[in-house]
Amino acid sequence: MQRHDYTGIDIDPEYVEFAKNHHPRGRFLAMDARHMDFPADSFDICMFTGVLHHLDNGTAVAIFKDVERVLRKDGHVLISEPVFTKGKLISHFLLSLDRGKFVRDVAGYKSLFANLKIVDEGFFPFSVHRFWSVVLQRHEGPVS
Repeated sequence: MQRHDYTGIDIDPEYVEFAKNHHPRGRFLAMDARHMDFPADSFDICMFTGVLHHLDNGTAVAIFKDVERVLRKDGHVLISEPVFTKGKLISHFLLSLDRGKFVRDVAGYKSLFANLKIVDEGFFPFSVHRFWSVVLQRHEGPVS
């Protein structure tokens, strides 16, 4: 069986300790994702699951800038985030109560990572919510 190594980071040391205690196979570090202590081209995959709706635009854009640096040229970024969806009143209400104060529509999320290209995207239901999932890659040439 192939073993996959993974590293998780969070700016809050308490969340890092929780992860270490519950997922002993992973490596978890307290670190600011805007300025990661990893060399360039370190990771095959960077993943954000339900994180971006807790970050303001400036913080998220700065994180994606450093993600581009640590992501290998053939690497991918995987994201899943709740989206406000017309006609989903219960979802709207619950998202408005969420600790994450930056739930966006799809265009709002896309504005955070303009220098990465979308290679796949879709939607999936989660509870009463609708989540957007996206796979990103680094651009090979200059970004227009």
